[in-house]
Amino acid sequence: MTRLEELLGEPGPELSVPAADAPSSGGSDAPSSGSLDAGSSGGPDVPDTGPVLSFRGCTRTYPGPPRVRALLPFDLDIPAGGLVTVAGPSGSGKSTWLSLAGLLDRPTSGTVALDGQETTTLSEIDRTDLRGRMIGFVFQAFHLMPLRTVTENVELAGLYQGMDRATRRDQAAEALAVVGLTPRAMARAGQLSGGEQQRVAIARGLVGAPRLLLCDEPTGNLDTATGAGIVTILERLAATGITVVVVTHDPDLAARGTIRVEIRDGRVHVR
Repeated sequence: MTRLEELLGEPGPELSVPAADAPSSGGSDAPSSGSLDAGSSGGPDVPDTGPVLSFRGCTRTYPGPPRVRALLPFDLDIPAGGLVTVAGPSGSGKSTWLSLAGLLDRPTSGTVALDGQETTTLSEIDRTDLRGRMIGFVFQAFHLMPLRTVTENVELAGLYQGMDRATRRDQAAEALAVVGLTPRAMARAGQLSGGEQQRVAIARGLVGAPRLLLCDEPTGNLDTATGAGIVTILERLAATGITVVVVTHDPDLAARGTIRVEIRDGRVHVR
């Protein structure tokens, strides 16, 4: 049994989390309501103008041995809304950049601001809380629990954000409608096609109305036609005001970004 399954308990219509394992709010009230409209999350009260993600003088060096300079100094602003693509060869620094953008790692030097809030000096608890409220993630591997229903898999994001049952059920239903999976809501995730499973993963990333959706190779495990459908969904989401960032090896997908970032040998450029 996985840790996620332990938190969820036996398969059934209701998800529950033991009190001892309830997610920490990081000193602030976790969101318990809201829609999937961009900007309606429980994030900090900051103006909607300005970049949603801002890097200043950022570097990332791994001490080793051997010592690796994964990212050389760079400045970069990611504006609110739109589709941002991040491309580059394997080993170029894309995954390191994504870890910084998602507050999963800290830069060796420099600062990272999320929606106007400087994050590098925050405690891990506060960074985790901010990440949970402001950022959604979609990965190449779907990370679904095959014996759980589609709805339960999507609800899991709300469970970790501290949402009550009604709120997370409502948000799961709304997110599934956005990706066109309402008819499959009660199917087990393991019964879905690869494209459907990736749509479930996108829906899960939308719970909590994040300002930023980070997608790591979201079409990497899909055939060309299915991948094109996923890209269409991401472009529609970007048009609603969510900032969608897609890390990809696919040059055709990279070319579709309203902002195109290229990383080579640790150097970050905007094309």
